[in-house]
Amino acid sequence: MDAPDPNHPDPLDQPTAARLFSLLVASRGRVGTAELAERADVHPNSARLHLRRLAAAGLVRRSREGTGPGRPRHLWSVAPGALIEGESPVAYRELAGWLGQALTANGVGTTQIEDAGEAIGRASAPRAAMRSSAEVLEAALAAMGFRPRCEQHGSRTTFTLANCPYREAAKAQPGVVCVLHRGIARGLVGAIEPAARLTRFEIKDADTAGCVVEIDSEPERNPHVLS
Repeated sequence: MDAPDPNHPDPLDQPTAARLFSLLVASRGRVGTAELAERADVHPNSARLHLRRLAAAGLVRRSREGTGPGRPRHLWSVAPGALIEGESPVAYRELAGWLGQALTANGVGTTQIEDAGEAIGRASAPRAAMRSSAEVLEAALAAMGFRPRCEQHGSRTTFTLANCPYREAAKAQPGVVCVLHRGIARGLVGAIEPAARLTRFEIKDADTAGCVVEIDSEPERNPHVLS
């Protein structure tokens, strides 16, 4: 069995662990142990050991699905505070593709860019069932490297983004990159929980990060919804 090597202080130094982590980053959501093991072509017991070590290192988070009879299924996702070292090239390749889609729309105005982002968000929403749009958005933001910090206030969930993985691009083209990101966030939320709304998207300096994203699962109670 491909067991973790305790002589490697960084679990991502091991190919199996790195492959499992990359699969979670790409999933944008929660994935079960058996499915991850199949994708990584390893035994489920081996995947479970590596995932537990990744969780102990603060890179992934484990949750449980199922409250009825039988053993609950463990689901894994990128931890909100994970520092995704070495993922920038992947992120920039994705960003280039998103920008290409946005800029080939009819014109390059703000509305068209955000609409293109929303379509991308809907298309890239995780397929696995998740409890709420807030959980979906947290998992997606974590997988993209934003290091979201979550606060819940009634029906509203606020995410403060501690990192900008697209820092250089955002500084160069904030009117494109940040608007596109807002559309993607809107699309992710709409795909999972159609009644929920993006109610706040506050852009901060890309170098210091701290952008704020807020969603409301009961927007009818609050007339001030982000248009």
